[in-house]
Amino acid sequence: MPRPRRRRRGTANPKNPPPVFPTPGPGRHKVMLELDSPRRQYKPPIKCHNCQKPQQEGTSLYHCQGCRIYIYCGSECQKADWPKHKAECQRVHQLQDERPETATHHKGLLSHFSVLEDVLASYGPYALNLHNNPSARRDRVLRLDVISVPGTHEGWGGSYVVVDVRSTSILEYTEDTREFIQCDMADFQQEYSEGDIGVFFISIIFPNCSFVKAVRYFTHLPCDVEVAWKERLIQELND
Repeated sequence: MPRPRRRRRGTANPKNPPPVFPTPGPGRHKVMLELDSPRRQYKPPIKCHNCQKPQQEGTSLYHCQGCRIYIYCGSECQKADWPKHKAECQRVHQLQDERPETATHHKGLLSHFSVLEDVLASYGPYALNLHNNPSARRDRVLRLDVISVPGTHEGWGGSYVVVDVRSTSILEYTEDTREFIQCDMADFQQEYSEGDIGVFFISIIFPNCSFVKAVRYFTHLPCDVEVAWKERLIQELND
């Protein structure tokens, strides 16, 4: 298991980022960017991926040396999270060896959306209708179409924008992807056989770099409610 590495401090975000907002359209959302303004900057992770403890003044967080994406309080939290993180860490490492140009964006996208998991967990269940049909998480995937913000750093530390999001059938994906989802789902259900935590999958679609990722959520959701999830999800992901 890779040892955690001390997290480097990032640069400060600009005080006045440009407006980035979705505009509803027929079956799709477009993103308006003010290209001549200071660019939207990446928001670095500030919580331990295992215990969710935020970084406090005088304390440090550490990157996993394998993927250099997930961060932890220290080796104990990394060890506790390793059964869940192992497969993702190995995929990132393999991608770095086989397709380094793709690995750059893969790492950037993983890190970017890891910060936004709370937003995905809030609206994703309604997008997939899990509040009325929890079993839909086995055959539905939340697809996010993503682009990089023009003029920003690409890959690790870059900035990304979601231009569309929708519920898709698992049958739209390759056999390898379906097997990965099913195996991850089985492992999760074995680990969380009891309790109020569930998991669904998102697919991040980016030019020359697409992959799926699990998102945990609380299963106690009110049934028979209507949530305008699409507009809110895109807006909060891009804020």
